[in-house]
Amino acid sequence: MDYDYRITSKKNLIEVKNVFEKRRFCFTKNVTVYNYKDDKHVKVGKTRMNRNNTINLTRFSLFETTNKYKVEFSKGLINKMQGKMITIRKGNNKVKILVNARGEKYSVETRL
Repeated sequence: MDYDYRITSKKNLIEVKNVFEKRRFCFTKNVTVYNYKDDKHVKVGKTRMNRNNTINLTRFSLFETTNKYKVEFSKGLINKMQGKMITIRKGNNKVKILVNARGEKYSVETRL
């Protein structure tokens, strides 16, 4: 079986590009997590937001020194989540936050 993968029009090219961008957004780590240590925030790792607008911080428990976290969102995530509620979760604890971003960088500080 031979398949012809040539794109025949600009419209098809744009559709293919949009599909790849959506897939890339779904699988990229779009949230950076910091933990408070010695009067400053230290980067602990990166994760991504789940489909139900939840960020799970449980996997960073091994690296924490305090229970104070700073979560920084990527530009693409800020545009997608503008005006929506997100949930930050660590173990059995949950915090719900409304995203109100008016700029390029948006970060949230919370204790869990």
